[in-house]
This record gives sequence, C-alpha cells and structure tokens, in this order.
Amino acid sequence: MSFVMTASRDKTIKLWDSIRGLCLWTFVGHDGWVQALTFHPDGRHLLSVGDDHMMRIWDLSTGRCTRKIEAHKPFTQCISWGHVPIKEGQSDDLERSVNVIATGGTDQVGLAFF
Repeated sequence: MSFVMTASRDKTIKLWDSIRGLCLWTFVGHDGWVQALTFHPDGRHLLSVGDDHMMRIWDLSTGRCTRKIEAHKPFTQCISWGHVPIKEGQSDDLERSVNVIATGGTDQVGLAFF
C-alpha cells in the first residue's frame, strides 16, 4: 500500500491511500491552516505546523496529538527533521547524532528543537 499525507486550510491532516484515492484517517487538532508536515524517521510519528503558531507531534498508530510546542507568531510555515552530529569530549573520534527539528515562520526567525 502507498500513502500520502496532506495538510489543509480546513485545519486537518489527512492520510490517503494513494492508489485508491481513499481518505484513511483525518487528524484534527490545529486551530488554523496546517502549513507543513514531516515524518519522523521511525515511521511512528508525524510532525505538523500551522497558522495557530503550534508544532504538533502526532502518533500515527492512534491519530492522537501527543505534544504541542509553540513555534512562531503569528504563523509557522515550514518544518524539517534531521540529525546533527555532535562531538563529545576532547577526541574527534567520539561523535553522536542528535535529533533536530527546525521550523520557520513569518516572524523571519528559524528555530531548532533538540
């Protein structure tokens, strides 16, 4: 099965079966237009941002919002997830990867969440 996620002006996020064109799930919780989406690499979570200046973390198995974080005022427009290598200690050999979520908004400020 192949899936597509969409964000909408109707304040919802939808999970679609892209082959049959059927809506499988509707995520409800934003208080404004949903502007951007990104999947967590573990495949279990979806991150969204919207005009309600909130970033939301969704559990894909239940469809529930598990966390809300204020991101930008007045509007949050983009989101991205990635890894950043962090060097530990004095040695260049010790390096670990840290999860980072970056958002951008109409306030022209970029925010990073570790």
